[in-house]
Amino acid sequence: MINNGQAAIEHIKVDGVWDKQANLIEAEKVIELVQALVNEKDSRDIGIVTFNVNQQDLILDLLDNLEMEGNFIRPNSLIVKNIENIQGDEKDIIIFSTAYAPDLKGKLMMHFGSLNVAGGENRLNVAVTRAKEKI
Repeated sequence: MINNGQAAIEHIKVDGVWDKQANLIEAEKVIELVQALVNEKDSRDIGIVTFNVNQQDLILDLLDNLEMEGNFIRPNSLIVKNIENIQGDEKDIIIFSTAYAPDLKGKLMMHFGSLNVAGGENRLNVAVTRAKEKI
């Protein structure tokens, strides 16, 4: 919301681990954030943007598991997309799941998927502009 005194971008540090091109700890935090937003019942549309397809699949699997356990009802408007296919979608709130973190040995690889290739900055720009209210 414009001029409400809150920052449009919020950073939440998660001490996750990069394993098999995904970050389970971060994915679990994303799910926690989505659940909290859904529980607010203020009808804001939520989107999740991941920086690779493995993280996208992990988050979708976690959401599916919660639904099967009866612990969560996924809003029809919730989307989970990777940075390559988010263009055209807009949501009030976008949660980024970068997934990048040190691996099991504590080493941080400096490979950031499609962001490292020519035009990667355009993908990031498109992803950021998908949020109408907050990232």
